[in-house]
Amino acid sequence: MRLTETTTAVLELQRGRDAGAMGMEATSSVDRAAGSRPAGTMRNAIRLYGQIVGIDQSAGSVQVRGGQDTRTFELEDKSLLRQLRVGDGVVVTIRDSITGEITVR
Repeated sequence: MRLTETTTAVLELQRGRDAGAMGMEATSSVDRAAGSRPAGTMRNAIRLYGQIVGIDQSAGSVQVRGGQDTRTFELEDKSLLRQLRVGDGVVVTIRDSITGEITVR
């Protein structure tokens, strides 16, 4: 069996009247690969609408409070931390993809 998992998160800064509104949307899909073997891809996407509640400059991360919990996200580009402020509204899009195939030997 071979499984490959890829997870990405994109943080978008929002400013304006509704910035920081709390909530979450989720979608899922499963695509079966053609052929006789069990194989395919499962995809999940979550859009987290929240507010920055903490910034850790030394770790290069932000804490975002969403509708149900607080999550920590490490930023790839640490220079972006200078643009963020506690209280800023953000939308975080998290995408997870798992591709697998079962082979019989």
